[in-house]
Amino acid sequence: MNNQEVFDTVAEHLMKQGRRAFDDNRGECRYRAPNGDMCAVGCLIPDSLYNEYEMEGENASEIIESNPELRFLFDKDISLDLIDCLQAAHDHDLLMSMDSWVYTMRYLAKKHKLNDAILDEYEEADK
Repeated sequence: MNNQEVFDTVAEHLMKQGRRAFDDNRGECRYRAPNGDMCAVGCLIPDSLYNEYEMEGENASEIIESNPELRFLFDKDISLDLIDCLQAAHDHDLLMSMDSWVYTMRYLAKKHKLNDAILDEYEEADK
């Protein structure tokens, strides 16, 4: 996956899910929540590579860098800053509102020189 594919995959997933992947019992965001929700980075991790004990609570870019099988899924020049920013947008902006999240996602697209057209689907549906 390249940066644009990562951005689009995360945006599409979170627009459909409409909320954070949150574990009420632990009081924290999770890559995979008990109810099946997945966070911004969790939706990029195939089930076959997900390991709750090695991944939960760890920084997203560090998980990708430290797992050769997972790292292989991304282009060699993938922006780990983008990955971390998408995770932060999930953890913090989705807490406030979808509109706040969309605003941040548009900012991230501009910062990383990506096309943000996929976010238009949310704004069209919100009208």
